[in-house]
Amino acid sequence: MVDSEKKISTYSIAVLLLGMLLVSCSYVPKLLPDVNIETIQIVASSKANQGFPVAVDVVVVNDELLLKTVEGLSAKDWFSGRGQFLTDHSETAVIVSREVVPGKRAPIIELARSIRVDAKAVFIFANYIDQSVNRLRIDSIEEAQVVLSAKTIELVTK
Repeated sequence: MVDSEKKISTYSIAVLLLGMLLVSCSYVPKLLPDVNIETIQIVASSKANQGFPVAVDVVVVNDELLLKTVEGLSAKDWFSGRGQFLTDHSETAVIVSREVVPGKRAPIIELARSIRVDAKAVFIFANYIDQSVNRLRIDSIEEAQVVLSAKTIELVTK
């Protein structure tokens, strides 16, 4: 009886140590994403961008250093450097692009858990003709409703 109790005790300790090792080595996937945003709805007013379609990019950043760079960009800077950004940061950022026609609603953007799990921030850029800042940080809310007004991008809270 003593031998079987020792085997059970040794087995229990081994399982416990293995579990601790797996958790500490990050072999167990994260259960909760780092950002709250799940869906993004984009609506353009009929007067948006002087009646021309608006290019919109949602940028999910997965790197702290890159976050500092992206949060300082205007929409003009973002759209002029987007091609090089995609080349340089394909492993540390996810970009979802849409073109929204004035007076219309774009299809809802759903950010999968796998995209959000290691995200540090989520930004949205709108490419207006007037080239103002037009950047929002939207990672702290679950469902973002973004309105493209005549000259600016706005976050509508529910």
